[in-house]
Amino acid sequence: SGDILFLGSDGIRSLKAREQLVSAAVSDIGSPVDPLIRDLYSTMGTAWMSQAIATLQPYTGRYWMVFPDRIFVLSNFPNPKITAWSIYTLGFTVTDVAEAGNGGVFLRASDGRVFQYGAMSPEIYDSSAVEVTTPFPGMEPPATFKQFRAIDIACTGAWSASAAMNPGNLPAEDLLGYVTGPTFLEGQFAMMGHTTHIALRFRNASPGPATLASCMIHYDKNETT
Repeated sequence: SGDILFLGSDGIRSLKAREQLVSAAVSDIGSPVDPLIRDLYSTMGTAWMSQAIATLQPYTGRYWMVFPDRIFVLSNFPNPKITAWSIYTLGFTVTDVAEAGNGGVFLRASDGRVFQYGAMSPEIYDSSAVEVTTPFPGMEPPATFKQFRAIDIACTGAWSASAAMNPGNLPAEDLLGYVTGPTFLEGQFAMMGHTTHIALRFRNASPGPATLASCMIHYDKNETT
């Protein structure tokens, strides 16, 4: 919807028409995955990156950047304010990509096999591991300590929930517990944390469908600390 997306050495960039402003901005729709793209450039090289193929999944409108062994998928829905990147790791090497009339996307592997994704057909579920991560929002007021008390989740399936509370140590996290359904009527999903920023991470590896619709964070302001 008005964007021209392209792959550059610094990440996936977006060009769009906008009204003239005197203020500068560094935010871009590809900013969340820029570090990953730069790492790929430095480790895989220009020849490998030049094999990337961009396409649009016609049924959902999601933008795909297909690399030889992985796919970056952009889900961008402005009205509900959803912007997220997904990364799918493949077990084969992609050589060609084509869209299908039924809403699916066909990928040709280097050994001649053809895989179809995202068609308007009965869903097939497996036990592939899924990880959903959020950035480190500072909440309000920013740059002040808060006392995080609980989270509420709307989901289906079995998810593990963890919280990271130190933006300077990204791998560090605390396991909060396991969720198998909405928590709103079951009492808040308790947690303890005293920090300025928090990121949540949810993981699922069980068979069958699983959805993660929303998550709310409950905290107390501590503006004097």
